[in-house]
Amino acid sequence: MSHNLQTKSKRLGATVLLYSLWLGLAALWTVTAFQLQTTLLYISFLIIENPTLRPTGWNTATLSGIYRCTFLILGSLWLGLIIFTERYLRESLEEDRLLVNAGRLLLIIGGIYGFSAGLLYLLT
Repeated sequence: MSHNLQTKSKRLGATVLLYSLWLGLAALWTVTAFQLQTTLLYISFLIIENPTLRPTGWNTATLSGIYRCTFLILGSLWLGLIIFTERYLRESLEEDRLLVNAGRLLLIIGGIYGFSAGLLYLLT
């Protein structure tokens, strides 16, 4: 009976860790999505401000449409990534690779954020 209680306690602790990691990664995905959106808006602004790159009919009012479009696309992508992340972490828990795979996701998030922030820094 004591062994059964320890097993349930261990499983509960693993589940709490799983969803704690998931919430943390979800927050990081959110920050990364907004960073990516900022970078895309700045690139769009640079294109609009450069007469040789500006598509016909584009002006600064076009940024509003670009903002809404990127919000919709990145929001949909974010939602898919949140669902994927939960499933990926749950499967990782079953394979006893939760921390390794969470670290892998953390590296991916950091890489995307770093690339986006670095590109924005180089362009400013």
